[in-house]
Amino acid sequence: MLINFARIMFPGDQQAAYLADEPVNDARFIAAFAHSLVHTGGYTQQEATRVAMTLLPDIFYYDPRRAAAFPENGRTLTDDVMDVLLPMLTNGKVTGDGVGAHKDLLTGFPYLGSPHLDRTTQLVAA
Repeated sequence: MLINFARIMFPGDQQAAYLADEPVNDARFIAAFAHSLVHTGGYTQQEATRVAMTLLPDIFYYDPRRAAAFPENGRTLTDDVMDVLLPMLTNGKVTGDGVGAHKDLLTGFPYLGSPHLDRTTQLVAA
C-alpha cells in the first residue's frame, strides 16, 4: 500500500532499505516515516509516531468471513484508497485526489476498465 509513497516519505538510504525489506520488519522504519509526517503533514512528533504505527507494518489484512472494505478489511476494486491515505499523510490538508474509483468494471479478468484519461490530455483535447 505504501510502496508508492516510499519515494517521498523515506529519505535516501531509508527508502532503499524499506523497499528491499519485508513488511514484518517495518517497525524499524517508524521513526523515519514519522519524521516525514512531521514535515509533510505538520503533525507533532507524537501524532506522527501514532500515524506511522497505524500504517506500519504495511500488511494488508483480510478476513474472508467479512465483506471487503478498505482500510478495515482488504479492499474492493471500487475502494478509493488514495482518498483514505492522502488525509492521513497530510494531516487532513489534502482530503482527496479528485479522481475517484473506476465505475467501468468488467465482469471478467482483468476486471478494471480502461485507464483514467490523463488530465493534461483532456485539457488539450477540449
